[in-house]
Amino acid sequence: LLVGGCASHPGSGGGSRATPAKATPKVIEPLTEAQAALLDHALKRSAAGDLAGAERRLRQLREERPDSAVAAARLGWILQQEEQSQSAMAAYRAALALDPAESMAANNLALMLEEQGQFTEARDLLQTALAQHPDSPQLHFNLAVLAELYLLDLPMALDHYRTYQSLTDDRKAQVSGWIADLERRVN
Repeated sequence: LLVGGCASHPGSGGGSRATPAKATPKVIEPLTEAQAALLDHALKRSAAGDLAGAERRLRQLREERPDSAVAAARLGWILQQEEQSQSAMAAYRAALALDPAESMAANNLALMLEEQGQFTEARDLLQTALAQHPDSPQLHFNLAVLAELYLLDLPMALDHYRTYQSLTDDRKAQVSGWIADLERRVN
């Protein structure tokens, strides 16, 4: 339940023991003014609850710019909201093929893989994204939960919970309690 509530959404993005190699995104031309406006309009349609309208615009943008990881990731999010899981996962994978550090795609695909029991791949995606986005609280939190509950790697979980807490104003007793519990279990 906790992990599912931390999925990235359009407009947001997304020290472990294993350190993945830094991903090098392909150099692509920025979106044209018209393409950026199309992306913005799709995000506004999504925020207004018009997922079908957002999907149409994002598909149009993907047609024009198949090299845009951001467009693929945002399309994945829309498809995920429409409960088209396989299509969403394919869109997230397309985004990550273009830019392995696309944090929203990595975060959301990792959460979907986690639901399917594919914990190692989920961990790898989060670690790759964190190599490029070390200040992303969301990525740290989701990796901490994955490490604690599914990988049973308590030192990794503790490390990422601490980083999550240091990056946010979230000093809630719940996170502090998790950290204290893990400190007892690790030591």
